[in-house]
Amino acid sequence: MAQGIPDEVLMDTALMEELAEAAKDAAALHGVLMRIQETPNSTELVTYAPFTLFPTPVPKAVFLQALAVQTHYNTLVDKISQDPEFLQEALASTIEVDDFTARLFKIHQQILKEGRSQSIVLGLNRSDYMLDQRDDGSSSLKQIEINTFAASFGGLSSRTPDVHRRILQMAGRLEESQRILDNNPAAGLAGAVAKAWELYGSERNITTKRKRFGDVCKTGYLDQDKRLFVDGQEVAVVYFRNGYMPQNYLSEQTWDARLLMERSLAVKCPDISTHLAGTKKVQQVLARPGVLERFFPNQPQVVEQIRATFAGLYTLDMGPDGDKTVEMALADPDRYVLKPQREGGGNNIYGSEICQVLQRVKGTAERTAYILMDKIHPAPVKNYLLRRDAPLQIRNCLSELGVFGTYVRQGEDMVMNECVGHLLRTKNSEDSDGGVAAGVAVLDNPLLSVVMATEAFLQQLRTNPDRLNSLAEDAKELALSHGIITRTHETPNSSEVVTYFPVTLFPTPVPKAAFLQALAVQTHYNTLVDKISQDADFLEEALTRTIQADDFTARLFGIYRQVQQEGRAQSIVVGLNRSDYMLDQRDDGTVSLKQIEINTISAGGFGTTDHLPVVHRAVILFLVEDVQISKLTHRCMEKELWNRNIPVIRRRFEEVSRRASLGDDKKLFIDGLEVAVVYFRYGYMPDNYTEETWHARLLMERSLAVKCPDISTHLAGTKKVQQVLTRPGVLERFFPGQPQVVEQIRATFTGIYTLDMGPEGDQAVAMALAKPDKFVLKPQREGGGNNYFGEDIVRVLQEVKSEKRRAAYILMDRIRPRTDLNVLLRRGLPLKIASVCCELGICGAYVSDNEEEVVEENEDPSSLPQEEEDEQQQPDQAKWSTCRASAKAVGRDMPPFATGSHLAISACLFGLLLLPVFLLLFLLRAGLLGGLGSNLMAMTILEMEYTSCDALQGW
Repeated sequence: MAQGIPDEVLMDTALMEELAEAAKDAAALHGVLMRIQETPNSTELVTYAPFTLFPTPVPKAVFLQALAVQTHYNTLVDKISQDPEFLQEALASTIEVDDFTARLFKIHQQILKEGRSQSIVLGLNRSDYMLDQRDDGSSSLKQIEINTFAASFGGLSSRTPDVHRRILQMAGRLEESQRILDNNPAAGLAGAVAKAWELYGSERNITTKRKRFGDVCKTGYLDQDKRLFVDGQEVAVVYFRNGYMPQNYLSEQTWDARLLMERSLAVKCPDISTHLAGTKKVQQVLARPGVLERFFPNQPQVVEQIRATFAGLYTLDMGPDGDKTVEMALADPDRYVLKPQREGGGNNIYGSEICQVLQRVKGTAERTAYILMDKIHPAPVKNYLLRRDAPLQIRNCLSELGVFGTYVRQGEDMVMNECVGHLLRTKNSEDSDGGVAAGVAVLDNPLLSVVMATEAFLQQLRTNPDRLNSLAEDAKELALSHGIITRTHETPNSSEVVTYFPVTLFPTPVPKAAFLQALAVQTHYNTLVDKISQDADFLEEALTRTIQADDFTARLFGIYRQVQQEGRAQSIVVGLNRSDYMLDQRDDGTVSLKQIEINTISAGGFGTTDHLPVVHRAVILFLVEDVQISKLTHRCMEKELWNRNIPVIRRRFEEVSRRASLGDDKKLFIDGLEVAVVYFRYGYMPDNYTEETWHARLLMERSLAVKCPDISTHLAGTKKVQQVLTRPGVLERFFPGQPQVVEQIRATFTGIYTLDMGPEGDQAVAMALAKPDKFVLKPQREGGGNNYFGEDIVRVLQEVKSEKRRAAYILMDRIRPRTDLNVLLRRGLPLKIASVCCELGICGAYVSDNEEEVVEENEDPSSLPQEEEDEQQQPDQAKWSTCRASAKAVGRDMPPFATGSHLAISACLFGLLLLPVFLLLFLLRAGLLGGLGSNLMAMTILEMEYTSCDALQGW
């Protein structure tokens, strides 16, 4: 059991109740707020966002490891998105059996056929990890997945540190309170989007609009230059917050809207290739020997860094390898997680369900729609989870670390590649799958390099329920006051009543070394994502079997191919990524940073704003979904953009399909507004798309607008690409002559195995069936809750092990993070001390223009103060910018931020992370450092399923 808050404190019931109440107050005061379920579309009533009562201990070494590898993951995703051969090969089996992946791949192919309209690539990724606990008690960082589409939780993470500091101070834990790191990942994410917008070429102020697919369907169109117009305004950037699930595409019109955007000159975030790069199958393919070397040739250190975070991932493709994977999973399903090609959370299969699924599909190509992954076993930590209307109970909790990465590439120039922050999400160890948005996890903070007697502290709380309830109530109110809020499930489209966002009652200790490692590697992940997105051969190769088994990935890939065929209209590439990690605990008690995934699409969530739309300016388009429960989660970034006269609009896929168009120069217009940047907050799941919205996605991808992510970056973040990257030699393909970068990235790899048909996939199936609890089976899906564990792995693999559809999954070694005691605060959840595990997310951002890197930053672990005097190093300020807040938190003076990006320390929404990205996009697009008004907009395709949202204060 990992050590966090002393047991004598945790077991003091009276103290815990007092602290819980204080935590709720603090959450309210600090804006840790969310709308309530009764009125989820209204802000009249709010509550605190769910969070832990105490922070969760995370080994410093693995935490830094996750940060350090993020830029490599960014680079990897980008390279995958640029490698159509790799995507074709990786997803071939998946698209044969998975309709959603196939539909995405179809767009990818159409883009390839037409030729990409836009050379600018924007990637906002999040690589998710857990700490796999070894028999010796140590832990290692193992990646769960990388999210290249709508990677969320950058906003509220800036609010929760103050809440946990306050609670620790009240609990008499003054030293620990000083070790809670500052956090503001949204600024880095916004900066990447702004850079993409700027590179797009706007001459005036940035307008941001939030649109649904339907909005694009209705008013979106392309002009003769493939500029995307929605509501009559050109769209420079499309940020997809919607579109990563099949249900996001409700009609052919929404598919048309996706295609419209993908074909457009607008910068897509992610574009279709980056969307595909983030699929589960790609993740599994990356784990194969030699695959990382393909993307990082002559960069063994980068390859090693990435590969070190890989969990075991196994193919379920038809053939000996897939058969072996099926056998493994059926033989020991609790060792694995069976993952379908789906994002968004709650999709994974565990335990006996693995056997059920695999028994059903093992003899059919349907099994290729899954991948098998080693199940990560983090050490549980006791804590209290604070949620509205939930009893205060101590629980065993597990945490997941996500690392955000952003990159912007223009042509061959990587303009920006950064690790821009992290998040920590904690859940009850009894819950197999599901994130904060799914109502399972809560927000948390890592507590680095601190040995705390968590068990004794929580034991005190257990015996003093009054104090525990008081603490929980305080935490909820603190969350409310700090804007850590979310709409309620009862009224997801209204802000009349909001509730607090789920958070831990206490911050979570995170090993400093691993944290800095994750920060340090983020720019490499940014670079990797960007390079992958530019490597058409790689994407084609990596995703070939996946797109045969997974319709969604195939559909994305279809957009990607079409954009490739047309030629990208936009050379500016912006990447807003979040690389998520967990700390894999070794038997000796040490931990290693292992990447769960990298999110290249929709890696964010934002606050609210009082600004009204400005329809006669170039805008940033936020692509959103219909249900408005998470509207507040994206407002923080919008607010920061509006503060800099960058207009934002929100449109759904349907609206893009109907109202967006491309001009003759492929400029994207919607509702008469030119779109400079499309930020996809939607579009990473099959249910995000209909035929109409697929057309909208393609339209945006084909446009001149900067897409975040563009289709290739979207594909670069796919699970299959993640798996392919773990193969020997693949990272070297993207980092030739950079062995250190390869080593940094590979070090975060956990074992990831292909489930493609063939001997290798058969072997992975056999492993998963034999010991399913050792693996996680990942489908090609984003968004959380899609993975399979234990018996679910066996069930899924039995269903698909003999079918090509098993290629729609990848298999990953299950990370075994250590656990800490904490309290997860979530509305409706009983307040109790629980053993929690954490996942660290590191934010990265990059912007490139014509293959010239405009912005790419990350934080050198050496920029943090070391425990021993002889370990101190001078910070490399040019390369490492995201650890300055961390250094400040531990008492070392640092120069002010150059880009506004720094550590994210809680499992929460993006907040201010995207600010510098959007600002840079605005300035580059305008061609000057001033605000002159504009006819371009940046549009975000927003997904609205999250119940969490950012603070209201400061608007």
